[in-house]
Amino acid sequence: MEKFEDPFFELIENCLETQGQSTSERIFFSLQPDIKCDDATIKKYTDFLNKIENQPKKESTERLIKWVKESIQSQQEKKKAREISRKWLDESKVAKKDVVAAPAQAAKAPTQQAAKPEVKQAVKPETKPEVKPEAKQVTKPESKQATKPTTPAKK
Repeated sequence: MEKFEDPFFELIENCLETQGQSTSERIFFSLQPDIKCDDATIKKYTDFLNKIENQPKKESTERLIKWVKESIQSQQEKKKAREISRKWLDESKVAKKDVVAAPAQAAKAPTQQAAKPEVKQAVKPETKPEVKPEAKQVTKPESKQATKPTTPAKK
């Protein structure tokens, strides 16, 4: 990745001058060196910023200055975050060693019988058997058509 850092700083100005803003912005933020976040990389950005601020202004210079400042700030924030993470990891390793050493020391100490807690069994409440009511038989009412009264015919 280092072999691409120097060409980035050499060629990005020309890219901003020859490409449109949306294209040059994508190129800048996609190809900028931002993996290592160390002092050397931050120094490259700072030197590049000083160079473009001291040269005659072009149409794209202000935009480039803004992006380089954003990149420097991002690099510094990442560097601080990595330092904090490294410190936390180192502290965690020390704490882990203490935790691992504690059981080894306990094994060397005379054994004591720890009082076992009394285990109570759960008591289920008595349950009465569920009584189901008897099902009522449902009868269908007789159809009215079948029970039509007949009237005697008059002669």
